[in-house]
Amino acid sequence: MWWMMPNWVCCTLSVTGDTDTVTDFVKKAEGFDREYSDSVEKRALIRVFQDEQPEKKLELLCFHALVPVPGKILKAGFDRRGYDWEIRNWGCKWGALNIRRKLSPMAKGSKAEYKFKTPNSSPCILLDNVAAKYRALKFVLKLRYEGDKEITTVKWVNGVRC
Repeated sequence: MWWMMPNWVCCTLSVTGDTDTVTDFVKKAEGFDREYSDSVEKRALIRVFQDEQPEKKLELLCFHALVPVPGKILKAGFDRRGYDWEIRNWGCKWGALNIRRKLSPMAKGSKAEYKFKTPNSSPCILLDNVAAKYRALKFVLKLRYEGDKEITTVKWVNGVRC
């Protein structure tokens, strides 16, 4: 029997505001994924069986860059503490996957649009934290669970979820 994870969430995040603030957000959102101690051990084991180490890739929408996982959680490992921390602080595990970004000028300001997927649930908790830091920006998240037709829209204005 074939099993697959049924709960991928397809997300489109629009971030709008004055050009300088949108540009600042775009730069802060870029980063490298978190590195748990147990993932370091797994990569070392992979190196034994492969000739090369996979390169770390700069992510265009890095949840860890926006709301960093604390060092003590990284040290404890994903399985022991990281999974629960990510659910409580980001709303989902692993962060954004399959990320695409489009930047557009607007009549007044700029817009950054991200298309990505998250496993199991939406990143609304992450955006609660991010919107509070970027009160001058408007965030609109459109999300749809794979297999569903219904699209849910969530907005943050003046740092608060509407």
